[in-house]
Amino acid sequence: MTGHDEHPAAQAAAKLAQAVALLAAAAQAFAQLQATRTNERAARDERTAAAARTQLRARRSADRLAWSPLLDSHRLAQLDVPDTLAGWGAARC
Repeated sequence: MTGHDEHPAAQAAAKLAQAVALLAAAAQAFAQLQATRTNERAARDERTAAAARTQLRARRSADRLAWSPLLDSHRLAQLDVPDTLAGWGAARC
C-alpha cells in the first residue's frame, strides 16, 4: 500500500509515533545538556572551593608564623610591642 491508500487512522497513528519519537529524542538531548551543564558547574564550584581552601591554608600558615614567636619565651622577650600585638592579632583570627 502507498501512503494514499492507508486508512486515515493508521496515518495519524504513524504521525503520532513519529512525533513521540522526536519528542523523546529532544527530551533526551535536553537531559544530556542539563547533565553536562550541571557537571561543568560542579567542576567549577570544586575548583573555586579548592582555591578558597588553598588561600585559607596560606593565611593560617602566615598567621602561625606571626604568633609562633609568642610561644617561645626567649623570642617573646625580644619582641617589641607592635610585633607582640601583631602576633596576638594573628592568633585571634
